[in-house]
Amino acid sequence: YTTMIDVTELLQAQRDKSVAYEHVPGFIVKYRILPDRIMMIDASSRIKDFFDVDLDNLTDADFMRVLQPESRSSLKTASGITEEEALELDESIRVKDKYGRDCWLQLHGTCIDSIADDPVYLVVYIDITDITELRKLQHQLEERTEMLNTALEAAKLANAAKSDSSPG
Repeated sequence: YTTMIDVTELLQAQRDKSVAYEHVPGFIVKYRILPDRIMMIDASSRIKDFFDVDLDNLTDADFMRVLQPESRSSLKTASGITEEEALELDESIRVKDKYGRDCWLQLHGTCIDSIADDPVYLVVYIDITDITELRKLQHQLEERTEMLNTALEAAKLANAAKSDSSPG
């Protein structure tokens, strides 16, 4: 006896997932939100560009440890939510990469499923470090320009006052 199974759809789904996961300018992670923690259950290989993660043991990875304190507190609100309360995540977070550098990531997460009443999120991370650093530098430049303009105005007023009060 021979049994034949058509696996064309399965292979196409795997190819589609590979194309989607590997061609995002960042990385994708699938999380299961448990009552006591957030567990990674799948990730694109590009996550290794940022974090020292064993792709074969994702469930053991502690993603929260790479988050900076302000980002950690904003994401903890997602922990403990039920499938009915599932929400869209759209945040900018600051993390330490595998080299200890600060990085900014824009994340967008959507609840796509549930496992035993635990919501499952698909989260897309885009590296916005360069954009964020550029914005920070631009803000500093604007502040310094304003300070210089204020100092210049004060100097002009002082000079004018000095000219007006000089004997003549």
